Amino acid sequence: MTKKELERVILRRRNALEKIGQRMAFRALRAQVPKSIDTLEGAISQMENISMSPIESFFKKYYRMAGKDIGAVYFAMVQKSDIENIFMDEMERYAIEVAGTRIVSITDTTRRELIRATRQAIEEANVRGLGVEKAKDLILKYCKESITASRARAIAQTELITASNRASMAAAEKTGLTLKKYWSTSGLMNIRESHLQAEFDSQDGISMDQPFSNGLMFPGDPSAPAEEVINCRCSVLHLPL
Repeated sequence: MTKKELERVILRRRNALEKIGQRMAFRALRAQVPKSIDTLEGAISQMENISMSPIESFFKKYYRMAGKDIGAVYFAMVQKSDIENIFMDEMERYAIEVAGTRIVSITDTTRRELIRATRQAIEEANVRGLGVEKAKDLILKYCKESITASRARAIAQTELITASNRASMAAAEKTGLTLKKYWSTSGLMNIRESHLQAEFDSQDGISMDQPFSNGLMFPGDPSAPAEEVINCRCSVLHLPL
């Protein structure tokens, strides 16, 4: 398989995963909205104590999916069609242990949005003179509306880059082949200069354990600063020497 052929396969699989991920992320965010409001007096406190479990579950499932789809490309290089459980478990651990700070960050953002929506609903309920039950309904309405498809899409895109590129790295290592890695930019607008440089500097490939010239081990590397990761659409590719 040539570099261009590998790139097309990876992008095709990633595009399909992204659409699924958007729906998964939206459902996970919606699951953080309480099903009912206990009391008006305690509504803010209820929002402050939302669970991060739905987002954690999304990460586990999404990273395993990326591992299965992207890993299969590399396992096929050695005619290995089965996806090893150890590899899938590794992807799940990676989601929780390494990308786990993002789970906390996403939940914190949801918490702020729900508190804002709750305060807005309570204020409107007071102005309109709504009774307790209608005020509760208004809070739930505003909270649900605060969960937007655009935010779910941004989460899915960000995590897909990290998950798919980490899957490429991990799966390539497990093939047992001697491989080189390449940074591949998306060809879209506004690509970071450091990413274009990483692509140029790795046009002949670099060793698997070597960071790219921008300091990242792969696009979406969770240890990288936000300015190197947010809205990145780049890929890491691996080919035999």
